[in-house]
Amino acid sequence: MNRYGATIIFGMLMLLLLASCNGSSGRIPTISDIEYGRAVITLTRNHAYIPPSSGYSLTIQGDGTVTYRGLSTQTWRISRLDVRMLVDESFRIDFFALPDPDHYFTDIGDTDIRISIAGRDREYSHVEGGPDCLSKLKDEIYKRTDFYKHVTGAE
Repeated sequence: MNRYGATIIFGMLMLLLLASCNGSSGRIPTISDIEYGRAVITLTRNHAYIPPSSGYSLTIQGDGTVTYRGLSTQTWRISRLDVRMLVDESFRIDFFALPDPDHYFTDIGDTDIRISIAGRDREYSHVEGGPDCLSKLKDEIYKRTDFYKHVTGAE
């Protein structure tokens, strides 16, 4: 294969990778305030090589209630706007249409994200092995919930 052919193949692979994060539309559908209020986003983290009790879940309700369940249970609130921004981001990356993940194994553990809104429900397992947009969504969940401040006390 010559250099030109390799460049074309590389370009096609990059387009496929980008398409996996943008899905078919990336548009945010019209959703009522009531449906946003019923949204549920759950991030579950299981640590590899450590007993399952060391994992945790973070559940965000549409009204802004955030519940952490891990070594302790804590509850706090975020704004409804933050919930809306997380839901909108899931639609922007076309979360509900992303291809099913291959079952990746990492030695750093697994993170799963589940989102339910407006009659749609999807769980994506093994975020670390999936498209970059899922890792960005995970980071956005941590940021918008002030996770580290509430759970570890770090700013």
